Amino acid sequence: MYLFEKIKKIIFDSLSSVNSIDINNSSINLENISLELPKNISHGDLSTNIAMLVGKKLNTNPRDLANQIKVDLQNFEMFKKIDIAGPGFINFFLTDKSWQDELINIVKSKNEWGKSNIGNAQAVNIEYVSANPTGPIHVGHVRGAVLGDAIANILKFVGYNVTKEYYVNDSGTQIDILSESLYYRYNELLDINNIKFSEHLYPGEYLIDIASKIVETDKDKWIGSDEDEWKNHFRSFSVNEIMNQIKKDLNLLNINHDIFYYESQLHEKSRISFVIEKLRKLNLIYKGFIPPPKNEKYQNKTPKEQLLFRSTNFGDDVDRALKKNDNTYTYFAADMAYHNDKIERGFDRIINVWGADHSGYIKRVKSAVSSLSKNKINFDIKICNLVKLYKDGKPFKMSKRSGNFVTLNELVNEVGPDVIRFMMLTQKPETPLDFDISKAVEMSSENPVFYVQYAHARIYSLLRKIDDGEFGFKSHTDLSDISPNLTHSGEISLIKKISFWPSVILSAAERNEPHRIVYYLQELANLFHSHWNEGSRNIELRFINIDDETTTKSRILLCLGVLNVLSNGLKIIGVRPVEEMR
Repeated sequence: MYLFEKIKKIIFDSLSSVNSIDINNSSINLENISLELPKNISHGDLSTNIAMLVGKKLNTNPRDLANQIKVDLQNFEMFKKIDIAGPGFINFFLTDKSWQDELINIVKSKNEWGKSNIGNAQAVNIEYVSANPTGPIHVGHVRGAVLGDAIANILKFVGYNVTKEYYVNDSGTQIDILSESLYYRYNELLDINNIKFSEHLYPGEYLIDIASKIVETDKDKWIGSDEDEWKNHFRSFSVNEIMNQIKKDLNLLNINHDIFYYESQLHEKSRISFVIEKLRKLNLIYKGFIPPPKNEKYQNKTPKEQLLFRSTNFGDDVDRALKKNDNTYTYFAADMAYHNDKIERGFDRIINVWGADHSGYIKRVKSAVSSLSKNKINFDIKICNLVKLYKDGKPFKMSKRSGNFVTLNELVNEVGPDVIRFMMLTQKPETPLDFDISKAVEMSSENPVFYVQYAHARIYSLLRKIDDGEFGFKSHTDLSDISPNLTHSGEISLIKKISFWPSVILSAAERNEPHRIVYYLQELANLFHSHWNEGSRNIELRFINIDDETTTKSRILLCLGVLNVLSNGLKIIGVRPVEEMR
């Protein structure tokens, strides 16, 4: 059991003892109870708000309750001192031995440090990227791609059975436009000018490459053919080619989905009519009228009767249409069928990662999942805001070849996959992100990914010197019998920080928030570099002291603990823990 888990259990047991309640089976929201490292070290090693939260529930003065807990816990050997602060915060001061024992536990755990089985093999479906197959992956998709992949890694790390899914919108108007755009390029390559380029077509020159493949195999076969024939062929050919390119581009970021689910499957298998019948039996659909959009061109139009879903039953603003005026299904109807398919596949938890342009769609989809699963599915939607690219302080120019956007391929060529994955998680996903390409490749403390990777590489450099015999020690692994002797505040601060890692990963998993890991890694790297630099000014604090073997081995142990956590954290967000900076 991790030190923080152990202390939390002790606190909960104490609360139950002094108040005769079982906190795990009470109405108290355990998620709101914190056990944290205070920012001000004078406030102790750990602080909890439990007395304030529980005091309100029990109609007890929080400070009185805090003092009861203090009296009950003060005889535990791990606590050097317990203070009560403010309205009822309980501040714990731990013995140095408690931290040093945890350091040994961290080093022995290696890559397992922070792992847990809270997921208990529950099945999770996480759908992310899901860009329309009308062109290459561009920077607008990259943030969601990285976010989704990092969430998947986190959930796997804590014991969930994760399926990574990509939903391919290969039906509808945008695919018709794609096939027309490709047909235009096909005619252009054959020097046939019987089609004029119109504004509604996709302008990207990437379609020339696809059209040239059709010319190579079919020559002028499709010139003058029936529109339905060429459109069907060009539709399937373009979707297949673009999806292959999308998979290759995502692979540049080491993103590989388990399932590519095609919207056309819903139509082929009558999944949409199936889900509408399911809703009919639940009395959740009816024929009715909805107000027209608040747009001038709709002001004088009379609403027509439509098939509607009762999404207002679940908190939505209006009921939602399932069929258009031409009697074809709406996108929402297809989405309901798709999410019902996920439910029927037996997932316990569903996570969608969407772009900011889909934020108005959340309520209706949540209402659909709620009704179709009878409120049994844990469903979360993460929204990614816009990414603005800069280079040398100026907006990064768009690519003519791509149409009007910067592709993932271009961005990887500029900065590399590690920088992209790290930088995309440096802000909460709902916050707009400014990505300066010039700063992202700087080898300085101003570049967060460099600063974290440098901490990892710095430790490896030290270990290599030890293993090469530079300091007179056999090997950095020769620590089997060491009892750490670390008492400096900088050393203890580092042990505290790496001891907190299991709590960070747990919090990130509970909230589907990988940015918590990035924040933490930056803080840990900063602590490590600061302490390293202290050694440059004060010889007594250097990690290697050839005249003091016990202290040296203790500090190497500390380095190994920091290395474990940096390595685990970087791997989880998909960034290489480099051993040498080049």
